[in-house]
Amino acid sequence: MEEDLGKGLQMKSQDELIGKDGVYKKRTGINKFIVPTHTTSKGDKFVDALSSLLSTIPRSKEEHEELDDLNNKFSERLEKKKQDDTIQEGTSSKEKDKFNKNKKRVVTIQRNDSDSE
Repeated sequence: MEEDLGKGLQMKSQDELIGKDGVYKKRTGINKFIVPTHTTSKGDKFVDALSSLLSTIPRSKEEHEELDDLNNKFSERLEKKKQDDTIQEGTSSKEKDKFNKNKKRVVTIQRNDSDSE
């Protein structure tokens, strides 16, 4: 039992890798992934397309037009959203904190008792 425990993890010896003719034998077919393919009458090969539930749902003409419209106007809506965000972010100088290059707060008002500390 103990002898069989490590057999699967042993290294191949040089004699096992090199054949009788002194040529390296390439091990094939160990980690090969086979993709299911079909051949046509002309001999061309093609791969099965993956089918999902979304691709099989029939869409109406109105839905297609609505999606096309959204796709075409996407960049305009994105620019408008960016402009709206910059307008909302703007604050007065009283509300805005001042930061130096190291992102540390700069004191603009000094308290009266700060010298006594």
